[in-house]
Amino acid sequence: MTNPMTQQTLQNEIPTQENSVPNRWVPAASRAQEVMAAAVIPSVAAVGAIMNRLFGATGTERPGILMYHRIAPKVPGVVSPTINVTPHRFRQQLVGLLKRDYQFWPLEKLLEHHDHNLDVPDKVACVTFDDGFQNVALHALPILEELKIHATIFLATAYIDSETPFPFDHWALQNREGLPSSAYLPLSLKECQQLASSEFITLGAHTHT
Repeated sequence: MTNPMTQQTLQNEIPTQENSVPNRWVPAASRAQEVMAAAVIPSVAAVGAIMNRLFGATGTERPGILMYHRIAPKVPGVVSPTINVTPHRFRQQLVGLLKRDYQFWPLEKLLEHHDHNLDVPDKVACVTFDDGFQNVALHALPILEELKIHATIFLATAYIDSETPFPFDHWALQNREGLPSSAYLPLSLKECQQLASSEFITLGAHTHT
């Protein structure tokens, strides 16, 4: 349900993902690729922003689902993590959409409208997180509560309380010795309970493994 128009709007504010790679779990192959991405992505985003401001939206802005994974600061001396948005950039993206008059709905509200064939207004977005990284509780939750934005976290339940990286998180597995544990650990059961107690969080099932 991710909407291209919403993704374009995000680009107008700031690139949506850092260090994008073809396979989301494969680390950048070289420092040269990282430098290239850092140079090219902002340029593409800037062109998109200019085109949007000149010509406006190309059609009705249908609901968009913003899917995140890891929300973690960069670690000095370590290649940037895959599928990551820093806390600062995460906040900028949400604030940018709020400034453009987007409404953030709980995912279940959007699904209810879909199931009952109810009209959804323009400029509606939902925030979701896959896998269940600890840093979502540490870094994303305070921002969501500050901005009063609801989000749904889909948990890979087999790894709750794990003290090691997700087995599919190759970035963490390769760089673990130089990383703070909050950069890669899955959520604990206690953290899941704390998240569930927030009025802005819904927990759902991703997969078991």
